Amino acid sequence: MSQRDGLPTEGALSREECRNALEALLARVGVLGQRFPKGVPLYAPGRSDEWTVSEGGSWVGGFWCGLWWLRALVGHAPADREHAAELCRHLRNKLDIDSVNRSLIFWYGAAGGAYGFHDEEASALLQEAAIRLAATYSHELRAIPLGAAMGGGVQGRACIGVDSLASLVALLAHAGADAAQHARQHTDTLIAVCATECGAFFPEASFDESGWQAHGKAGAWPRGQAWAMLGLAQAAVLWGEPYVTVALGACRYWLRRWPDGRPPHPVGSDLHDLSATAIAVVAMQALAPRIADGADLERHARAQLAAIVRSEYLVLDEAADSSLRGLFHGACYTTRPSVIEQVESLWGTYFLATALSHQADFQAWPKIRKPTT
Repeated sequence: MSQRDGLPTEGALSREECRNALEALLARVGVLGQRFPKGVPLYAPGRSDEWTVSEGGSWVGGFWCGLWWLRALVGHAPADREHAAELCRHLRNKLDIDSVNRSLIFWYGAAGGAYGFHDEEASALLQEAAIRLAATYSHELRAIPLGAAMGGGVQGRACIGVDSLASLVALLAHAGADAAQHARQHTDTLIAVCATECGAFFPEASFDESGWQAHGKAGAWPRGQAWAMLGLAQAAVLWGEPYVTVALGACRYWLRRWPDGRPPHPVGSDLHDLSATAIAVVAMQALAPRIADGADLERHARAQLAAIVRSEYLVLDEAADSSLRGLFHGACYTTRPSVIEQVESLWGTYFLATALSHQADFQAWPKIRKPTT
């Protein structure tokens, strides 16, 4: 068994390793919360700790709130719960933004409060967001379009993508039969347009007078493939087949292409998007209990989670600056025009913490789950 910094680089994490890594990630969230009491820290290149901060949080604001719900759930600190609730209230001004990425904001930002703490304001916010998103369903597209805001432009009203699939399906499926039907039709359209026989997914598609056209190269963008896996896993939990089979195909493609859990970014093999791996792990963890060979898929998920935690992209060294412990700079992101860097990101930290909480047997929310009836 090989070593890096005294840690084994093969095999699943022990429960103690999971809990130590989770503790470090959530402690890092606390450090950032003290530094940025207002606004949302979006990303910081490498280990620089030099954050770009947004007043509104853009599409990642929900992950900031979600991390505080997770801190409150794991640490049982009333102050963390109060802070999460306050952040959640600030999300309300995103309700009418013309973007399907609202689903990312509200599912990850409010579901932790609604399902983890039965917070009435968070529950009401989820319901409002679901109603407004369902109202944007296009019968012509048989889908909910990307929308014009958050970079979508006018053409965004005739586009769909994999990024928001999981959050959109989860949000709408918990908001009544009509909204759930829109979510299912959206998923069917995306599969028909973006899926390939080998399990690779195109990241986006657009509609015009000639019909749907997929864009990009199927399966080339690791985070896009991971987003597709996560959305399909959510659909599989809710509706069973054929989504279980499609989700498993997407997972198998991931494992064939990136068996070591270190997917290189398409623009350069020196960049690795381990935030994509974290999303993929959460998807595999959710799908595993629903397939015949689930133990094998769970084993792969555990191995890839270990690859993240034991990588150079997560700071766990006790000798490091304590404020940097838990820094996970495993995401690839365009920080300037034509410049892609490894960054510490809220979504990377959120999904890594979610994967670790699952393996460490914490009952973290929001789980990929069926709605209660």
